[in-house]
Amino acid sequence: MVHFPTSVSWSTIKSFKHPYFAWLCTNRVYLNYTKFKTDTLVACGFLVGAHPGYLCREEAEEEIRGSLGLDEGELQFQLSSRSVSVPIKDGQPSRYNFHAVILKTSVGEASRLRELFYALQHPKKAKTDYPYTGSYQFVPMLKSKEWSVEKICQLAQLHTSIMEDLNPIYIQNLHDINSLINDQGKSIKHFLQKMEANPDTEISGATTLIHSVHNTRQSTTKVTLVRSSHYDEELGKLTNLQNILSNTIMPDFLKHILVPGLAPTVSGPCEVIAG
Repeated sequence: MVHFPTSVSWSTIKSFKHPYFAWLCTNRVYLNYTKFKTDTLVACGFLVGAHPGYLCREEAEEEIRGSLGLDEGELQFQLSSRSVSVPIKDGQPSRYNFHAVILKTSVGEASRLRELFYALQHPKKAKTDYPYTGSYQFVPMLKSKEWSVEKICQLAQLHTSIMEDLNPIYIQNLHDINSLINDQGKSIKHFLQKMEANPDTEISGATTLIHSVHNTRQSTTKVTLVRSSHYDEELGKLTNLQNILSNTIMPDFLKHILVPGLAPTVSGPCEVIAG
């Protein structure tokens, strides 16, 4: 294994369109990305409900660090979106493969990191203070007395079913989802994720329309992930987003949320790709 520093960003290195990635493939060079020095990086667990294709990992890591009560530089960890597998039944070779957001740290810190996650509030309560990651349940990769192989696999399958049911709706002309909407510290992501479904469309007690909302690489484009059963309802509400925001949020905060002179517009994934 060779360790070398580079000024090229990780997103550039792993972009299949970039010549650097093509050179790596041609020469069969394989990379293990680690944000901090460690002899061995181990997967501690995965986050049920965190979308591996849309979650902004750096933003998520910062919020998770706060929820765990960690100081800067204390107990290093990183998030990774990748395919992983877990055993289906104890003592049997068959495994369940799925794509998820994985938490990694050094071998020596893995036990402590798991214990910190076990001590967190229930996701329904945690999402109030930590709206970006609080609603995701942490599931360890290692079986224990409390976490059987079957239980871990069941939650992996639940995660897959959640991911398969989500549909993206893009919002253009909207600033960072962390922009504040009041002086109580609430942000636009709080606001969007609290949009409620009509009583006659509630399913399995799920009263909120949006599963999650994320920034994208385009500074004024956001993406909301919505359950298929609520897609049309949420699309209708987001189409009227400017009026909803104008009637709810004070002008002093609103000017930091909306792009001046441009009304928010919504579109599905095909429309964004075509554009």
